[in-house]
Amino acid sequence: MGKKKGKKTGDSAQLPFATTTAATTPSTSAPTVVAAAQQTRPTLGASGDQQPSGLQTTQQSRGLYPAQQPKEQGPAQKPKEPGPAQKPKEPGPTQRSKELGPTQQPKGQATVQKPKEPRPAQKLKEPVPTQRLKELCLTQQPKGQATVQKLEEPGPAQKLKEQRPAQKSKEPGPTQQPKGQAAVQKPKEPGPAQKPRESDPTQRSKEPSPMQQPKGQVPVQQPDDPPSASGVTRQGGHGKSKGRGRDIDRKRDAPAKRDSDVGKEIVKYPAGASGEAVFKPVLRPDTGGTVGPKIKLLANFFPMKFREDVVVFHYDINIEPDVKSKVRTREVVNHFVKLQKAAGIFANVFPVFDGRKNLYTAKKLPLRNNQDEIAFEMVGERRPFTMKIQLAGEIPFRPLLAFLCGESREPALEAIQALDIILREMPNLRFVPVGRYFFTNSTGCSMGPGLDLWKGYYQSVRPTRWKTVMLQLDTSVRVFHKGQHVLDLIVEFFGLRHIDEAASLRPADWAAFAKHIKGLQVETTHQVDIKRTYKIIEISSKPANELTFPLNQPDGKSIPCIVSQYFKQQYNIDLRFPKLPCLQAQPKEKHRYIPMEFCIVKKGQQLKKLTDEMTANMIRRSAVPADERQKLINGVVQELNLNKDIYMKEFGLEFSPHMIELNGRVLPAPSMRYRNQNITPRNGSWNMRSAQFYSSAQVEKMAVISFDRRTNIPIIMNFVTSLSKAARELNMQLPLNLCDNVEYGNRAEDVRRLLSNLRRKHGPELNLVIVIMPNFKSSEIYGTVKKVGDTEIGIPTQCVQPKNVLKNNQQTLVNICMKINSKLGEVNTIVASPSVIFSKPVMIMGADVTHPSPGDFSKPSIAAVTASYDAMAFKYAARIGIQEHRKEIISDLSKITRELLLNFFKKTNGQKPKKIIFYRDGVSEGQFREVLAYELRAVQEACYSLQKDFQPLITFLVVQKRHHTRLFCKNDADKQGRSGNVPAGTMVDEGIVHPVEFDFYLCSHEGIQGTSRPAHYHVLYDDNSFTSDELQKLTYHLCHVYARCTRSVSIPAPAYYAHHCAFRGRHYIDSCQTKDLPERDSEIARVLKQMNDACITHTDITGMFFT
Repeated sequence: MGKKKGKKTGDSAQLPFATTTAATTPSTSAPTVVAAAQQTRPTLGASGDQQPSGLQTTQQSRGLYPAQQPKEQGPAQKPKEPGPAQKPKEPGPTQRSKELGPTQQPKGQATVQKPKEPRPAQKLKEPVPTQRLKELCLTQQPKGQATVQKLEEPGPAQKLKEQRPAQKSKEPGPTQQPKGQAAVQKPKEPGPAQKPRESDPTQRSKEPSPMQQPKGQVPVQQPDDPPSASGVTRQGGHGKSKGRGRDIDRKRDAPAKRDSDVGKEIVKYPAGASGEAVFKPVLRPDTGGTVGPKIKLLANFFPMKFREDVVVFHYDINIEPDVKSKVRTREVVNHFVKLQKAAGIFANVFPVFDGRKNLYTAKKLPLRNNQDEIAFEMVGERRPFTMKIQLAGEIPFRPLLAFLCGESREPALEAIQALDIILREMPNLRFVPVGRYFFTNSTGCSMGPGLDLWKGYYQSVRPTRWKTVMLQLDTSVRVFHKGQHVLDLIVEFFGLRHIDEAASLRPADWAAFAKHIKGLQVETTHQVDIKRTYKIIEISSKPANELTFPLNQPDGKSIPCIVSQYFKQQYNIDLRFPKLPCLQAQPKEKHRYIPMEFCIVKKGQQLKKLTDEMTANMIRRSAVPADERQKLINGVVQELNLNKDIYMKEFGLEFSPHMIELNGRVLPAPSMRYRNQNITPRNGSWNMRSAQFYSSAQVEKMAVISFDRRTNIPIIMNFVTSLSKAARELNMQLPLNLCDNVEYGNRAEDVRRLLSNLRRKHGPELNLVIVIMPNFKSSEIYGTVKKVGDTEIGIPTQCVQPKNVLKNNQQTLVNICMKINSKLGEVNTIVASPSVIFSKPVMIMGADVTHPSPGDFSKPSIAAVTASYDAMAFKYAARIGIQEHRKEIISDLSKITRELLLNFFKKTNGQKPKKIIFYRDGVSEGQFREVLAYELRAVQEACYSLQKDFQPLITFLVVQKRHHTRLFCKNDADKQGRSGNVPAGTMVDEGIVHPVEFDFYLCSHEGIQGTSRPAHYHVLYDDNSFTSDELQKLTYHLCHVYARCTRSVSIPAPAYYAHHCAFRGRHYIDSCQTKDLPERDSEIARVLKQMNDACITHTDITGMFFT
């Protein structure tokens, strides 16, 4: 996940920005923390350390960090003398050795110490109170935090404004500041929207450098206090965190750990290992944004009404014998309800069932002691069932109304879940359910042998800001297996004229058919009155008249029996096709073989794994213009006719069949700055004709490799000449002549030889290799090119399709130049008027995790993290991590973030980010709690590992694209493009958003095909106290700095880059000896290490290799 050249290099104390400390002897009154890993851990200038010459923190220049415009630093500041209320007793000498950790303050010692007169070559030493690990690493900085910040203009000693005395808390902690003691405030006076809360009483009034922690500061984790996802205060935080609406629940009376234990815990502490965190969401900071003209919109949300006096009765049910299938469980429960309708417990009651264990009614059931056991039978079942039903609780709707109206912060999840199940009961009876989707029937479009495209819809109950719940509806299409006889499927699959021709099929043909039918459920027909369902796992290698299986005998023994003879003896049936193989059903050890002539593929089974061709075909058929999609959704509403739903009437629900109308805003597009002009986008795109790159690459040597024989030498040279001409117009230099002859390859195995030869002949002066791909789609060749170029040899490569070489289209050439320029570490364009947060160093991060396809159970998941390292957030570094199968939490995020912080420090001439904005892609609402608890913690631990008091303000957002919210223009005049979509920059933060939490929808791109899908942003953590306008503007601007096109993209560039990197990682690990994870846990770590090593990029790759 780092860089390599020959062999890997890790972070060590020998790095140029690592600091050293003077050797001292620790005091007996201040026990020393021994932390082995701290001896070799590089820091960003820890307190008491001397920074190397030239790497001191400098003031950011206008537009660029000192890495681009160095600026002289003024003389060091003189710390302010503490006042009378702050003046402590003179402590004994406390010193730290060169290799030892910080010292702990003795019990009872004052938290503020008068500094000794420093010698010229010696910095101040301070005693430090004990802090918990939660207080430093896990939470937000309190609003108006009293930690001392360095003045923006370094120079002579400057006086800091004093903050008002901190208020005494109800339960003061052991390190609380005495009443009346002044706390030092940041020099900048907060505005009305950022009025500071209660200051931190544990802070000293001296003024260290902005990124230096007071010497000896050590966080301590309480063993019984889990990490808080919502805000365990940062260093010195007491009571409340800076993020809005999050109070801190902490145990103040828990004893602190010994310092000797703390150091070891910091080194070995795994992220999130101490238990589940408490998730407390960020509340909306204001009434919503105000920037941009308003636009009238419609959304696919339909308001609902419910009576607040309704109480829903929740029952737990248990079926014996156990039924594993959810579909079968619903069949059994529906049969039971039908039997009990007349004079049983469900007389005059319409219950709803979730398909698992939960049943809801609007009336209380007449059960004995609120529980009962009832036996019943079903046709076709050998044994009777017993239904155990017990009252689990009562769910009133009044708390839900209080939550929607803002009177309560408890989201009333049980009531929302009950509403969702009520609305799903009738569709479950009428349609084919697949998760939250319901599919009605086939569209008549064939997607291959035995496959059809079905139409359906999605529905979900959503609490909204309009003080009501709404039903969200959207259309959908999926590929399903046809409900047909297996013999007909064989004819269709192999293109036969009659099933008799199947006897001549080869074993390889049957193996292909077995792959297609594996996992499908089939119904048997050899018994007229009984239909059983089996799941297919294999096809037998022998025909039915030769295949034997062990037949159990009454004496407990088994004898071999031929399948065809068994059906003759048991059912008196002669097989019509005895030469066909049999289907084997699970479980395998029971040797269940069923002749194909007795099997019908059960209707309504979704195809789980689509080919690339199927996916493209399905997208083409489902991508309909906005107007048509709006009509389809309204058609679903009419078909459902929910106001006549007996279950909705039973629970007192009403439904509005009209889409909700709301006000959106169109954010103004930022002006994009190029070297010679500024360009303002129109509806999400701009033309850079006559514009030049903000900073341009200069390529000295360039070579071409071709895997397409149609592109001969004259064609290639014509392409190179045109590309060089297009580059010159962009102020970018590409050579007209190649440094070597064009080399041709045929297979992926040729890539390593061709690239190695070029590197050996031309050395590091070879800046770029253009690779012309074959005419057919070959992910193997592409993946090998990127693997060898990025990780083994260190040559930037640009792959080009042969059709683009032949056409020489000007716009295509410009797009290729944009990719090359960013690959070589230069800047295409920047936002002319960036957000105010860029006035100080800020690091923008993006993260994503990709998982294997649903049918794959052995391949690993791939995580990718990107982080900016320039003043305008255009340049990004990336790290790729391989982790366990389908694991969403990024395992090595702390290590990755540490590497990216060090890269930021190096690239910006010793700057340390004051703020970190983290865009996390691919997280569902159910994973918010877990992701925040572990990944936010990992980022904070990475900061702490570099420097004890390095606490940048963090904002953590989740970016969601896989949702079903659709926006439509109410007025035709507002519609954009041929698809009639909403304009780029459409913002919605009212109506359909969360009732109290900080979230918004932003459609930042132009909808070219189909209906635009806005991105949904949910703020999980916010140290920076962003207003709605500030965060929305920043997010929209980041959608314009995507290096691969002159368009604003659908999500911010760092999240988009992380998505690309995760897929690039899949190509990297394809070269490993083991592509799949082993079954043994003991082997997984070894294989993951091998895969992660394969993803380390070469040190010569310095640009954005993923563009």
